[in-house]
Amino acid sequence: MKDVDVLADSLHIVYFGTAIGEIMRDKLIPNHAFALSKLISDDIERVELSYDNAISYLKRKDLKNVIIQNKGWQMVTYQRRPLGWINVLPHRINNYYPKELRILKDI
Repeated sequence: MKDVDVLADSLHIVYFGTAIGEIMRDKLIPNHAFALSKLISDDIERVELSYDNAISYLKRKDLKNVIIQNKGWQMVTYQRRPLGWINVLPHRINNYYPKELRILKDI
């Protein structure tokens, strides 16, 4: 029996693999799990957040005083650890942290 079969028989596997994203209105929306994946390229643009902005991001609130040069999809990190995705538009930043994972209580 293969190692994978042994694991599959003894673990509750929710899903295999990592989704890259989903096409919506002819645009790729990156998947949150992809941001956390070890498979992600070093070429993906990243924005390093301060502690306060990292907490705001995890609460799905607006980011304050973040300087971002390029527009489009960016991975946000805290202490070089990935948190998820933002989409940088000309006059705002859209937070794509999953609603079901957001922090609801004050820290």
